[in-house]
Amino acid sequence: MITPLRRWLPQLLLTGLALGWIPAPSSAAEERAPGPMENEFPVATVSALLRPAAAQRLAAPVSGRFHLAAKPGTVAVNDVIGRFEDAELRAAVEIARLRLRAARQQETDFIAEAPARRQEAMARISDLEGRLAMAEAVAKNPGLLHELPAAAQTPLLHADPAGLRAQLEAERARLTRLDTPGYAESSSARLQVLEAERTVREVETQLRESAVVAPIAGVFQPAPSLTGVTEGALLGAGQEIGTLRDLTRLVAAVPALSPYLVRVDLTRTLLRLQGPGGKSFNAQFRGAVTEVTPVMGETRVFLYEFSAADSRKLADMVQTNVTARILLTPAQPVALADKLQAALDHPDAFRDGWVVGVAKVWPGWTLLCEGETALGLVRSKP
Repeated sequence: MITPLRRWLPQLLLTGLALGWIPAPSSAAEERAPGPMENEFPVATVSALLRPAAAQRLAAPVSGRFHLAAKPGTVAVNDVIGRFEDAELRAAVEIARLRLRAARQQETDFIAEAPARRQEAMARISDLEGRLAMAEAVAKNPGLLHELPAAAQTPLLHADPAGLRAQLEAERARLTRLDTPGYAESSSARLQVLEAERTVREVETQLRESAVVAPIAGVFQPAPSLTGVTEGALLGAGQEIGTLRDLTRLVAAVPALSPYLVRVDLTRTLLRLQGPGGKSFNAQFRGAVTEVTPVMGETRVFLYEFSAADSRKLADMVQTNVTARILLTPAQPVALADKLQAALDHPDAFRDGWVVGVAKVWPGWTLLCEGETALGLVRSKP
């Protein structure tokens, strides 16, 4: 006898499947992961050069005999690396400062004498106005000359009204300039001060440039031409003095040669290498740069930067090439499928490419990324 429940159970199952109450059974291929599930995907194995995150070449700003002050090793910002012979420059600075002091004193005296100059100009104007008036009166009425004292007649006989008028206008113009606001700023005394200040700035700049200081903190390595030189070396402007390397942060420079690296989002990758004691060290992606090399010309480089703590532990490996792995850290775990084994097991499926082959061999899975030896697969979206 069939119970009511057993009678209606098939119908209930069909209705549940139709309405989505009960999930449809998946195939074994869809449920089974194509490989181990991992949170990191190995994209490529690369050769990386460990180097300082910041390095700066020091060059001679001027020409002359240079005396090295800093020894190879750690220096701080503004530490003196070396000096050019500067006895003549120091003397030039002292002379320029003395001339500036004298020019400023002359300017001070000029400003202090302004009232006296104005009074002198007004007296001169008054004298010229009187002489011009007498000369013009005599010119109009020569008989007036005989009424004047003998001492006053001689100057008036040779007076030139036009010339006196010109002198008077010039003196009035001079008084106007004296009364103009800012007259002292445009005076010759002020111009001499400005010129003296410019000279001081120039020679002081030359004196500062005679001392080469460290622009960043780091490890200083002198140029080979300066190593062992005790009495100073003759350098031309632009010639190398040495190199400063900031070892507080190290980067791994990876040439952009792997075809797999250009296919992934590098901002979601990290670089991992084995350092001292077999410990693993991770570096985060910092950016891609184009650099000039003497052998290959311009080359594209990916930079991965280590933390400050890890940089200290890796300091002894600076300027060495190491083997490292680039790992993708996806948002969700990925299944790792061996590329060679997949190609051997399913040659026909992967003939048209990895994307098509994955869909054929592993239904329900999608190719996320391709590495040198593995395929990274994620479940397909419904």
